[in-house]
Amino acid sequence: MGFNFKMVVYRTLVFLPPGLLLLLSLFAPEDLSSVLDEADNIVLWAQPSWQHPLGTDPYGYDVYQFLLLAIKTDLKLFALPIFSFFLIGTLLGIGLSYMKGIGNKMFDMFFNLLNSIPLVLLLLLLLIIVEGFFAGQDTFSKLFILFTAYAIVSSSKLAIELRGKIEATRKKDFIESSKALGLSPLKILFKHILYYNCRKTILATTLHFVAQLVFIEITLAYLKLGASGDVLSLGNMFTKYFEHINAFIGPDQWHVAVPSLMTIYLILILTLSTNRMLRHD
Repeated sequence: MGFNFKMVVYRTLVFLPPGLLLLLSLFAPEDLSSVLDEADNIVLWAQPSWQHPLGTDPYGYDVYQFLLLAIKTDLKLFALPIFSFFLIGTLLGIGLSYMKGIGNKMFDMFFNLLNSIPLVLLLLLLLIIVEGFFAGQDTFSKLFILFTAYAIVSSSKLAIELRGKIEATRKKDFIESSKALGLSPLKILFKHILYYNCRKTILATTLHFVAQLVFIEITLAYLKLGASGDVLSLGNMFTKYFEHINAFIGPDQWHVAVPSLMTIYLILILTLSTNRMLRHD
């Protein structure tokens, strides 16, 4: 394959901004008190400047610092759930592809039962369980447990898709040729089946799950079921600013659109990346 200049430019323009924000968020402050515009006696609705790259919001917070803090919080919330989804789904998919009989049938029944439950009801059920068993924990810990539990439950989708992909790949001629050449079963599985033939399926499903987490976190925060004032995430930022969005908002108050645009952008690039991987798989 030759060098595709257009694809390089496209990927740079699409993935560079969120990549830089993710990197800069690692150095973000730990709480909102450190991003108040105290130098100017809390100036509200300040326009962008060197001191405030995205201006200040109606509460006197530096929008740029608030955004970095929100991304940092979401990274902490999502890191383990994403890894759990990826690891459990992959291992379970491998196991199911080699399992026959009643084991597969029981998992199919469990998967069909989970998919028959609407997402909202499933999240509410998990929230009730978390609130019941971890009532003494702070909001961040409850959200962390909730998203981790949701990742474990959702990993069944990755397992189902991976099982079908592995079973289809094992029937191809090059697998028999690899066995005839004396390659070990583990090398065939992890290199020739998973890496070369199932990699895009795993990555695409995981990216779709990340987009789900972003949307769910904002939804829970808006409904006052997730992030509250002590969890300064994208959902909390969106909830704080949403009340200021109306038909009479002026150009000098565009700051309130920052979390909405950021969320739309993240979900859009994750969805487009997922569709592209599945289309070329």
